Formats: sequence, structure tokens, C-alpha cells
Amino acid sequence: MAHFQTKFQILFLLLGVLLIVVLSYGFQRANQLKTLEQIEPNALSQFKGYKIYKQGKSLTGVQILGPDGNLFDLGNVGEHMILNVWATWCTPCVKELPALATLNKALSEQAGWRVIAVSIDSKQNLNKVSSFVTKFNVEGIANYHDFNAELQKTLNVGVLPTTYIVNRSGVILYEIKGYSTWNTPELFEFLKLVQGVK
Repeated sequence: MAHFQTKFQILFLLLGVLLIVVLSYGFQRANQLKTLEQIEPNALSQFKGYKIYKQGKSLTGVQILGPDGNLFDLGNVGEHMILNVWATWCTPCVKELPALATLNKALSEQAGWRVIAVSIDSKQNLNKVSSFVTKFNVEGIANYHDFNAELQKTLNVGVLPTTYIVNRSGVILYEIKGYSTWNTPELFEFLKLVQGVK
């Protein structure tokens, strides 16, 4: 009987510890959400225009041409993504590419993020796109092409540049219109919170 009571006490103790861990995680998660909700308006106000996707749009199955010439599925990146849509003839887009490359370098220090800039130039201008990305030293992020306009059709891209913040499951969380420098402390804090919560 004493042996049974000891086992029961140990089990009760373990359940108590488990309950504390679960509650602690729940409170921590709630605090993260609250913090994201607090910082979100200030971080997003730095952009010319933005949209928050309450019901995220999935990029699964949307294929673009990757740097190696192979098809690349935007819904299967497996990391949070800054997805930029640009063109060589768009002056603000070209101006933004170095800022995106700098952002990519900064985000590489915290795992789980990837910056991809997809050109919507015509298929005939693929050489021009390659020259541009080499000239601006952004091959690591910008040598992607919407060769069949699949991305443009899926997202109904109207303004350039347009950038999307996408979660690791390939679901769009935010849409950002226009050029940005992508380098404020508020923005980095915001992206870190997005990664931790969504």
C-alpha cells in the first residue's frame, strides 16, 4: 500500500510539473502575441502601404525559375520569407535590391529567414535580369524569375515593388507596397516576433 502511495505521489508531482510547463508556455505565447500586436502598427507604418492577411493566402504550388534554372516552389521554402516582386524597368525596385540584400545578410544571423526577389521581366529579358543582379551584387537573392507570370496571376501584383512577408508554411501574412530601406530596429524586432508567433 505504501509503495502504491509513493507511485501515486510521484505521478501527481509529474502531472503538476507538466501542468506548470504547459501554463508557462501558454502565458509566454500570449505575451508574444500581445507584443506583436503592440509593435505591428508602428513597424508597418514605415511602409507606404500595407495589408495584413487575416486569412493567409498560400503560395503552395506557385513555381518560379530559380538561379540554377530549375523550377522553385514558393510554398515549399520551409523558412519565413521576405518575397519581393520587382522588374529591371522599375527604378524604385532596382534601388531597393541592395537594401534587400543587406536585410538578407542581417536576417541570416537569426536562422529561419530567407529573402527572395522575383523578377517579372519578360522571358526575352532573362539576360538583362542576370546582368542587373550581377551589376548590383544581389545574385544571392534576386536571380529568380516569374517566367510564366504564375506569381503575378496568383497575387494580382499591380504595384512595383511589392513585398510579401510569408510564414514557413508558405502562407502570406503581410503585403507591403512600394520601396523601403528595410533597416529600422522596429522592423527587425517586428520580424523576430512574426517568426516566433506565426
